[in-house]
Amino acid sequence: GGYYGGGGGGGGSAGTVGCTGNDKGAGGGGAGGTSYYSGVTNGVLTKNVQAGNGYVVITYANGTGLYCYGPSKSYKVTVNPAPDTTITTSTGNAILTCTTSEVTLTAPAGSTYSWSNMLGTTQSIAASEEGTYTVTVTSAANCSSSADIKLTKNYVPPTAVITNNTGTTEVSCLDPFISVTASGGNTYQWSGGQFPNAATNKLTAAGTYTVTVTDANGCNGSTSIVLTQSPNSGPGEIGIGSLSQPTCTPLVNGKCQLNNLPAGSWTLYQEGPVGITSFTGSGNQYLVENLTEGTYRFQVADAMGCKSPKTGPFKIIMVKY
Repeated sequence: GGYYGGGGGGGGSAGTVGCTGNDKGAGGGGAGGTSYYSGVTNGVLTKNVQAGNGYVVITYANGTGLYCYGPSKSYKVTVNPAPDTTITTSTGNAILTCTTSEVTLTAPAGSTYSWSNMLGTTQSIAASEEGTYTVTVTSAANCSSSADIKLTKNYVPPTAVITNNTGTTEVSCLDPFISVTASGGNTYQWSGGQFPNAATNKLTAAGTYTVTVTDANGCNGSTSIVLTQSPNSGPGEIGIGSLSQPTCTPLVNGKCQLNNLPAGSWTLYQEGPVGITSFTGSGNQYLVENLTEGTYRFQVADAMGCKSPKTGPFKIIMVKY
């Protein structure tokens, strides 16, 4: 049997080198205290070895309860730190996404490396499957430690949603554009409209409009909305009745003073003995001249193509004196 104890013995021979977390060496001890172990063979102790100076005293039992003390031996134990146990990733996280299908895993610095599942013996490996990756790192002092990291997948596409802010899918003079807002992502791309790169868009014509939404993981989702045109959607016929009817004040010498015209630019349609003619102008009044004898009706359309009802028929009579 034998014992070893602390107490700061010094000046001994070159000591034993061990690793943090491992019991290894030819003796024990540290500051203070005495440890006893029996059955020591070959002069090797491998339990509770600590850094520092100490000494070993061997006792011999003769089987009668008497002990003889043998020589003592000074030693010094050096404990080397185990390698770091942190695995880093090239993306700063452990998530595989639609745009990041592969992540580089890097082990802490060491002399040799061994990755689980025979993935390699280099410091860094490429990982493209979800699961737990383990690496064992061995230092130059032959100290080893293991680290692991769990990769997860986030390939779920976002759900794209379109909200119709206008409340109708029919483009008309009353609703010359349809306002829509997409949601469900971080960025948005419309197939048309006035603001194709924004979440909220203005759609001004009939057709199918698709929005693609992209979330923070780079995954895409899409949905569509279908717009129709008003039934009165022929040239100059959109939304008849959405403008006020102009009034005509007949004047002498083949003239008519039209009032109640829409603000901004407009197109005036004149239906008379020679057919339908049109001319453009602006302002809420307009004097029509050089009318020949006959029956006339007028209709006005604004810049959006919205038309007023036609005026009632009125006659131009040439009076001779």
